[in-house]
Amino acid sequence: MDVHLLDTKGGNNRGHVLETPIFQSHFRVNIMSYDYSGYGASTGKGQSVGSGPTLHLASHLPKLRGVILHSAILSGIRVLYPNIDKIRRVTCPVLVMHGTNDETVDWSHGKQLWELSQEKYEPYGSRAAAIEPRIVSGVHQHLNNFINAMEMIGPKDQNK
Repeated sequence: MDVHLLDTKGGNNRGHVLETPIFQSHFRVNIMSYDYSGYGASTGKGQSVGSGPTLHLASHLPKLRGVILHSAILSGIRVLYPNIDKIRRVTCPVLVMHGTNDETVDWSHGKQLWELSQEKYEPYGSRAAAIEPRIVSGVHQHLNNFINAMEMIGPKDQNK
């Protein structure tokens, strides 16, 4: 597995999520993941950035097969993370996973992002506070179904 540390504008670096290699080898997909600043292998103060950069990239990559948003926010500071606006420009299927008892990011954020998606994939919700694949039953099967569905779609047309 290749792990790349990226320097941010603030001089911090991004590490990797420990479960990512398991998903990468189990599902045979390329994954881009983010640590919160100040957590895991990342330096700096705690700050969530995952859904902002993910939707920004996805809105500019028309050949992307699918996006998974895990406990995503609608918008942080709307100027920095305008997820409400960007989700509408994502042309690939979007799977939203969110815990309905999440005390950090209310599940209504994920629900609204899913509703605003052009290409909706059946969302995955759990009564857990957070969806952690190693403890929440059924998440592996749902991810497997999503990935299989993305393989059936095939690569996006180069001219789109």
